[in-house]
Amino acid sequence: MKQQTVLLSLLAMAIAVTVGCGNSTSSANTFTKIALLSNRTVTPPTPFFTANLDGSNVTPIPSTLPIGTQVWSLSTSADGKAVAFIARNAGAFQLWTGKADGSAQHAFTTLNDPRWARISPNGKQIAYNENSVPHIFVINADGSGNLDLTPTLPTGMTSCYDPSFSADGSQVVFTCDSFSTGVVTGIYTVKADGTGLKTVEVRANGDYSDFAFLAPDGKKIVFYGSLGANSNVVLSVNIDGTGETILVPSANEVVLLNSSLYYEDSCNAPGKIFKADLDAKNPVQVTDGTDLDDLYFAGGCN
Repeated sequence: MKQQTVLLSLLAMAIAVTVGCGNSTSSANTFTKIALLSNRTVTPPTPFFTANLDGSNVTPIPSTLPIGTQVWSLSTSADGKAVAFIARNAGAFQLWTGKADGSAQHAFTTLNDPRWARISPNGKQIAYNENSVPHIFVINADGSGNLDLTPTLPTGMTSCYDPSFSADGSQVVFTCDSFSTGVVTGIYTVKADGTGLKTVEVRANGDYSDFAFLAPDGKKIVFYGSLGANSNVVLSVNIDGTGETILVPSANEVVLLNSSLYYEDSCNAPGKIFKADLDAKNPVQVTDGTDLDDLYFAGGCN
């Protein structure tokens, strides 16, 4: 009996170690919803919606924003209960957060000129970039602890933008550019506490990169950009900067939820959002294009 007890204890310890190691997505950080910006007609009107990961059960997120307000970059926490977005009203850009039931929505009025935001999987932090100070920041959802992750920009870069969290929320991936020395862009990761800045790749041949997402296993980054003569494509690159590959040959918007790509060619097929494996295989259309459903920018081609 004593030997059996010891063996069971060792087995329990092994399971705990296995669960605790690596970059796998825990159930707490497994996304259940996709966020959509849409022109769907609902009462009261709102541009914000969520849907199941297969595109079903499209549900409006009530909004108190004035009609005609421009909105960008809606994102939800993994459980679909918290949201963040950028709104422009009367010429001013503001970062907003709140709950998906429409309650507790408020703007971070002390921020200067935020242009892009994504909420962390656990809903407790928001990564964003400023336009007036082109750095990457992380702020707590209650407005405290605003942290500049790039107080010193990566070597050779003059602006950084469009951050997103890793699946476990511990890292932020973002892109930068330096147009003063030609069209040079780079992809970077940094820990959410501002330490451990790493270069994934610097693309100095005229290609551009944008909207980057780190795969749950931490081994690849998916992003939107160009490669040679191929513009407006979805690509992937290994975390060490090798193996750059075109995944989707025509797209304008892409997000990575769990291990699935969601993308849209909002210039050529507005409203039609597709879901595919991480390697872009097995694509399935999840919205029919009857409505203008977008992932980043409401109203079509960006």
